[in-house]
Amino acid sequence: LGIPTTQDESVYRFASEILASGRLYADSPPDRAFYTTNLVINDGRWYSQYFIGWPLLLAPFSAIGAPGLANPVYAAASVPAVFLTVRQALGSLPARFAALLFASAPLTVLAAGTQLSHPATLFWLCWVAALASLGRTDGRPALAAGLAVAFCGAFFTRPTTALLDMRPSGYDNTAAIVLELIYLLCLMTGYLIVTAAMFLYVEE
Repeated sequence: LGIPTTQDESVYRFASEILASGRLYADSPPDRAFYTTNLVINDGRWYSQYFIGWPLLLAPFSAIGAPGLANPVYAAASVPAVFLTVRQALGSLPARFAALLFASAPLTVLAAGTQLSHPATLFWLCWVAALASLGRTDGRPALAAGLAVAFCGAFFTRPTTALLDMRPSGYDNTAAIVLELIYLLCLMTGYLIVTAAMFLYVEE
């Protein structure tokens, strides 16, 4: 289910299938030049040049033979985040309208029909916005931790998009802001260590 129609989608699909098999890379095939594109590394080890975030989210769907379902699921999971964000700012009625508008928007529907990384990035960033909005009136550490996880997910899916979207969360409680930054730094450090270990493993 779900046939890649662009080179990017094919590479994401390829990377997700490698991850679904429990590996970070595949062995380069014979006649390596026939399997090399500008989006893969093929130097004895064969893997995608892209960040691991989207292939990792796609991997469970590839494992069950339904990669085409991934983006519809992540697009649908973005709708509650849109609702929560708008409800915090404007109330329930505008939030319902915003959620309906988001879910029925042509760009949302079209992007969900691809295997590109954009819907997954939007999923993460919608939850960044929702958790930041909730944090304005609720300083619970769980919200700060969730915000950090959502931002890290966006960063490892589309780094430049995530960094451009990063902004102050709007917490009114200074202690909550500090706690959020601590969670963010801890998670980013962990992710960077994992990423560095992955690259070292691949280079060996």
